[in-house]
Amino acid sequence: MCATAGEFSTLAITTRAAAEEREAALAAKSVETARVDPDSSGRVDLNQALRLLGGRGLTRVFSEGGPRVGARLIMLGLADEVALLTAFKPLGRPGVPALDAQAFAVLNDRARYREIESAVYGADALRRLERLG
Repeated sequence: MCATAGEFSTLAITTRAAAEEREAALAAKSVETARVDPDSSGRVDLNQALRLLGGRGLTRVFSEGGPRVGARLIMLGLADEVALLTAFKPLGRPGVPALDAQAFAVLNDRARYREIESAVYGADALRRLERLG
């Protein structure tokens, strides 16, 4: 994960309660750490995290943090655009859903998101959606 942190600026955002030893271990690999308050569930407050990034001049963020982070961004109305790539070919083991049912419900709510692109690439399908308002 940190192999190229010395070549490319790398920032890890965590809560204020994160262990200082972990921050030191990341710093030793040239990873900068920023701390924000936790949300009501004890996780990184995504609103604060995005404000922190905005304060550093970052106006576009690509999140590939997994289904929980993705779902939280969607549920909080923080995901302006969502790209879902669905691979139908089994990997030989059970897959992990890209998002939970609530996040899919929000994406399928035409008052909140609209599909701006769909495409098929072999056995895979792409859906791009844009947040309204």
